[in-house]
Formats: sequence, structure tokens, C-alpha cells
Amino acid sequence: MKICIDCNFAEMVQIANHPDKVLACTHGECRDPISGVPLPLTTARSQEAFCGIKGRYFKLKELIAKPDTTIIQLNK
Repeated sequence: MKICIDCNFAEMVQIANHPDKVLACTHGECRDPISGVPLPLTTARSQEAFCGIKGRYFKLKELIAKPDTTIIQLNK
């Protein structure tokens, strides 16, 4: 299943007329056709003119491996 949170184009952005940042789609085809601002994920996925329910522009995020932060202390 294509989940927007797992998509490379899903980001927290500030959108006009919203007091808080929202999760939005930053793909070029999923922008407001008049103002050009990114659309909230719910709008982009619910409208077939944009990404649609099938997730037409979905691209899986690259998983970044966490570096090993284990510290080993050697006593002399």
C-alpha cells in the first residue's frame, strides 16, 4: 500500500491561511493550479487530478541507516 508518510514528496510545510505547518505533497504535479503552493496530503490523494487514491506520483523515501552510536570505553 502506498502511504503518503512513506513518500519522498511528503513534507511539513507552511501553507497560506493555515496557522500551523501541515503535511503536504511537494511533487510538481500536486500543487495548487492557481497559487502553486503544495497541496495538503489529503487533498492530493483524494483528487484524481493530482496523485489520486492509487498514488500516481508515489516514490518511496530512501531509508537512511542510523550510524552506530555505541561508545566503547577502553581503560588502560
